[in-house]
Amino acid sequence: MSASASVAEIGRQLDGGLGVTVHNSGIVRPSSPAVEPQMQGKENRDGRSRQQTRPATGPRQRSSGRQGPTGRPRSPGPSASVVDRRVRRTYEAELDGVCSAYPGARIWLCEERVWLLTDSRIVDGLSKRATLLSMIPFGAGGRACAWGYWTTPISAIWIGPRHTNFPDGSVCAFEPKDGTWGVGDPIIQLLDLYTVWALRHLHLEMFDRWPGFQSVPYAFERLMELRPGEFCGCDRLPHRQYSDCCQQADQAVDRAQARSEFLKFTDGVTDRRPPGWVQPVVQGLQDLVGEGIRRVAALLGRVDAILADGVVEPEGAADLFSVLQRFAAGDFEAGETLKATTLPLDVPPPSIRFPTSRFCFTGTFAFGTRKECEAAVEAKGARCGSLTKDTTYVVIGIYATDSWIHSTFGRKIEKAVEMRSKGCPVAIVGEQHWAAQLRA
Repeated sequence: MSASASVAEIGRQLDGGLGVTVHNSGIVRPSSPAVEPQMQGKENRDGRSRQQTRPATGPRQRSSGRQGPTGRPRSPGPSASVVDRRVRRTYEAELDGVCSAYPGARIWLCEERVWLLTDSRIVDGLSKRATLLSMIPFGAGGRACAWGYWTTPISAIWIGPRHTNFPDGSVCAFEPKDGTWGVGDPIIQLLDLYTVWALRHLHLEMFDRWPGFQSVPYAFERLMELRPGEFCGCDRLPHRQYSDCCQQADQAVDRAQARSEFLKFTDGVTDRRPPGWVQPVVQGLQDLVGEGIRRVAALLGRVDAILADGVVEPEGAADLFSVLQRFAAGDFEAGETLKATTLPLDVPPPSIRFPTSRFCFTGTFAFGTRKECEAAVEAKGARCGSLTKDTTYVVIGIYATDSWIHSTFGRKIEKAVEMRSKGCPVAIVGEQHWAAQLRA
């Protein structure tokens, strides 16, 4: 069966309220034999209970469910939650199963949450994949969120805006009020729900129609997004196509008033897009291997920390935004071990003496903020400050690119090079060498 034929058949099953099967690697296949349709709400609770008894690596039946409503505006970062150690232990125990169900999954455990980058093949024979960057908190007070991209070896295109949240463009894969999934429920179940959400987007792309039931409670949103042949997003039962349900009434309402009511719900936000840091992370983690992955993961850890406490120093924010801009444009490379010929580092790198030495830090660091780097050397008896004739070491952050000379810290590096060429005993070292000496 071709990819388009598979998508069409799965769409017919979703329209009938039937379940679909998610296989390993995030491949969705029509259910065979077809499962019995169930009433909305009950199907989600029952589906969750069944999933908990199934092996993590086998085919997994997913009820058709109802696509969740667009979410309210919120901060683009994860919401804070109290860490539940039991949830953390449960999720840590599930990670091997996640890697079996979604081969190649990349996982980063942080103190309060786990980040995952997974690929879903969606259907056999599809030339692109749905790549999902997901965050799951370890506390019931938090919320899981994810962003989806259609990816190929040379591109990453956001999956949206249909059934994504305002304003951060995160995945809206189910109706939260139905009890479909909650923190503490299996990770694989959540990834499967995201996979089916991507399948529905693929059906929309191929056939210009969203398959299956959906929740779209606002008339203005229905007018803007629903096709006549899709199921209406209202709460009336039984489910009917939009053209046979609310379309005529929606068209009769005062458009300006309907828009005003919808904008009250969205707090005036009219557009949905992922935060600027998401796509660079998705692309970078796909393209890099080995040490490069670890370095981008460290950057992700810094993003996580920034989002957790909501405090971003102006200097750190500028550096982080700058590196993510270059990263998104494809100008990122995996650290200064690849940069010895382009960055003016001392070759060979010198032995670093900390007591009484003076350090100047520049660039963006995987180690942490510039203040954290300075605190680390000050604890060893060193001093820190701007670049002067008394500076002993200039340390360049690991997130530097070939275009460093045009960056915000390029002039400082050029000044250090000039001072060194005139005989000033200043050494220019990369973060990796500095950190290794710090640990020695």
